[in-house]
Amino acid sequence: MAKIKFDHKATVTQDLPVKPIKEYKDLVVGEIISVELTEKVSEAKTNYQYAGHSVPNLVIKFKQKVDAFNQETRISTWVFKPIVSIKNDGTSIAEDTFVNLVMGQFNHLKHILDTFEGIANFKPLGKLADLDSDLDTEKLLDAFKAFYNTFFTSFNGKDEKGVYKGLEVAVKFIVNKGEKRLHIPNYVNKGYIQRAEFNKQGKLITSLEFYGETIEIPTVVASNNMAPGMAANAITDTQIDLGTI
Repeated sequence: MAKIKFDHKATVTQDLPVKPIKEYKDLVVGEIISVELTEKVSEAKTNYQYAGHSVPNLVIKFKQKVDAFNQETRISTWVFKPIVSIKNDGTSIAEDTFVNLVMGQFNHLKHILDTFEGIANFKPLGKLADLDSDLDTEKLLDAFKAFYNTFFTSFNGKDEKGVYKGLEVAVKFIVNKGEKRLHIPNYVNKGYIQRAEFNKQGKLITSLEFYGETIEIPTVVASNNMAPGMAANAITDTQIDLGTI
């Protein structure tokens, strides 16, 4: 019989999901409260390419504003994970697919970072590591770690305390295809995050719009059988699937 170990300090409750506010044009106003570069050894007993390896993640945590329209603490966590170059069946991912997924992550991270450009504490993005699907597994993980660390350094700002600290942003959350909770869009398109500005009457000034996207959560969700690291640019929300894809 397996011996179960319990963590008495573990947090067993989940964060409340964000809630679009009608008065903010169905957007969510709040702040990015942390950006972290984490690393965790993936479970070894799977066909996942990175199984048994230490896998870096870039984790961005957003907290919704508590005001007259929302009295609860609501958190959304965006987790960026390394793209795999080998599928679970042992075959290689097509080079153009790998490139598109990597560029998807770059576009998301650059879009979020660009929100803070022009602030005195803003630190321009440095040289990014080359991400090549031909690299062996360990070297590819090292490259992703360097890639994420470059963004992490910029998000930290010149004072290394966070360029995003204390700055309100407006974010468009939608229900992406196959998902059952609100999340940032799978693709940047015309943008989903910008600095929050209000006029004298307290009305949100924004150019963010919805383009046929929905904020209505479906009651039935299609199954997702994609291999880890292949879905939605390998960005996950821990509120949706506990950080796995």
